[in-house]
Amino acid sequence: MTAINALSVLLVLTGAMFIFASFAPARRTRENVPPALSKKWLVIINLMYFFFAGYVFFDIVLVAKLSFPVELVTGGVFLGGAIYVYIVINLSQITVSKVREGEQSLKELNESLEQRVQDRTKELRQAYYFTKDVLDSMHDSIAIIDVKDYTIVGVNKAFLDDIKSAEEAVLGRSCYAVTHHRSAPCMPPDDACPLKETVASGEHAMAEHVHYDDNADRIYAEIHTSPIKDYDGNVIQVVHVSRNITERKRSEEALRTSEEKYTTLFYNSNDGIFLHGLDGSIIDVNQKAIDMLGYEKSELLSLAIDDLHPPDVLPLSRNAFDLIMRNGFVNFEINFRKKNGELFPAEVSSSLFEIHGDQVVQGIVRDITERKRAEEQIRVLAYYDNLTGLPNRTFYKELLARALV
Repeated sequence: MTAINALSVLLVLTGAMFIFASFAPARRTRENVPPALSKKWLVIINLMYFFFAGYVFFDIVLVAKLSFPVELVTGGVFLGGAIYVYIVINLSQITVSKVREGEQSLKELNESLEQRVQDRTKELRQAYYFTKDVLDSMHDSIAIIDVKDYTIVGVNKAFLDDIKSAEEAVLGRSCYAVTHHRSAPCMPPDDACPLKETVASGEHAMAEHVHYDDNADRIYAEIHTSPIKDYDGNVIQVVHVSRNITERKRSEEALRTSEEKYTTLFYNSNDGIFLHGLDGSIIDVNQKAIDMLGYEKSELLSLAIDDLHPPDVLPLSRNAFDLIMRNGFVNFEINFRKKNGELFPAEVSSSLFEIHGDQVVQGIVRDITERKRAEEQIRVLAYYDNLTGLPNRTFYKELLARALV
């Protein structure tokens, strides 16, 4: 065998090996191509078998020195190669076209996706600002709190106004540090924590707390907490709504102080005090009124105000009541009747006011028996002096002054 023949055998054998190694990838490729290209890949695979057989046969002819026209083998291989190249070029053209179509579709998809992302981002931004505007328009303080570490992740304007702070100074800090000025959460039972109750129960909770603003001024607050849950039903955040009730607390304290003062004056007054309804039924009396009339308190509370007057002065009593309803107050003199039937004159100052939404009349009764007796003595003495012609005006003035004290 000449050197040229040996080199030809080696080259053809190497080519056959490359073709053999391409069988498996070619078969896998055919399995993954669209059905429209599957037949062309089948032709390619068959041509590969043809080439492999031709290469092997060509080597056999050269090695065995068979008397076979080599031109037929090479001609067939060249023809198959031309067909192979044609099909490959055709497939490449189709592949390039598909790649370009895919790139164009991907580009359009990206553009569409970018537009959808922009639209969605715009919608989310609008929803965010709408939600923020709604929260900022609310009078109650609102904070969103992460339950893992009690950090504040969102607040509304009322919250910042209440604690007199800026948003950047609040977000990321714990709720107990911001509102309570403390380094640890509220711990029941001494300090009720509605946030903890909501996390534990997954339900709404409520409590009254004392908060502090940045100036350390006290804020009385009514706290309501509601859960924000994930898809598994776990509480991940809590909506913390705080209603400032400082003015209400101050009003309640002022009212309580006023009531205590009134109660002290009511029960320790030197005048008899009666509280009765618009129907005349007696609601309450102080000790002086009890002593003045000689009744037990339980007895007085079972009577009406008209039961304390003799029948002949009832028109005066009712006229005074009419004046109270028109003007809200009245001063007058009238006779009262004690439990033992004894009558005594009294000066009455009555006024109309409200107790727990109901209108009542308060009557302050002063026994003026001594004053009336002194006035009568003055009249008698004055009459006597007129008869004797020896008036003593200084004496009358002093006597009258003592009687009116």
